[in-house]
Amino acid sequence: MTDHSFIPEIDEEVLEETADNQSVVVSLPLEVYNEQADAVRALQMDVTFIKQQLSMIQEALQSSPSTSSSSSVDFETIRNLMPLGSTDALVEFEEFLLKNDNKKKFEKFLASFVLFKKPLKEITTSFIEKVYDLELQSQINYSGAGGKQALKSLCSTQILIKTLVDQSLFESSDDPAALACAEFRYQMQHACDRIKSSKRRQTGSVSRKRLSRQKLSVPLKMETLDIVDDGGASDAAESV
Repeated sequence: MTDHSFIPEIDEEVLEETADNQSVVVSLPLEVYNEQADAVRALQMDVTFIKQQLSMIQEALQSSPSTSSSSSVDFETIRNLMPLGSTDALVEFEEFLLKNDNKKKFEKFLASFVLFKKPLKEITTSFIEKVYDLELQSQINYSGAGGKQALKSLCSTQILIKTLVDQSLFESSDDPAALACAEFRYQMQHACDRIKSSKRRQTGSVSRKRLSRQKLSVPLKMETLDIVDDGGASDAAESV
């Protein structure tokens, strides 16, 4: 098989074929030819990358839990429970995971939000948003510090961290499980930042709506113009 990734450098003549397959010799400066060769190599690299991404997407679609009707029902059950809104809901979900093969279903549910691997921080914040609502995030953390509900010993936490390891890109290869756990713990410690950010967005949205209503309630002012009758004016001038 011919290796198309290698394009030799030539200094004067390039052989091309016309539409009727007649060979012609076209002269190109070396500098111009090399620039075109570099462009072709860059396009080949882009095509290779796109093929890799399409292959990953195809694998994800083939392993998607929505491929069977039974898994679709299971996913619908988990989806209806998410995001968890209270510590009671969290306890009930832990009991749910102990039944049948719900642990594996929860893992696949989390993985369904990842089309292809992304940086650890991005995947972690996405999973937290899917599993815990903001109200619950203010009541929990990894270690249980400050009298909050501890997550470190929960089955759901272990599954979440395992899925983070499987679905994330890591900047270093040193113990991915430890890195995933540390990132999850860090993000849970900063739940208050996400809550404040959400409240600011809500306040800004309300303010914009209120301002919009105020603009709509302002009455339109109609201005009248005094129109001078030029004909009348000329008649008056003639009478004078």
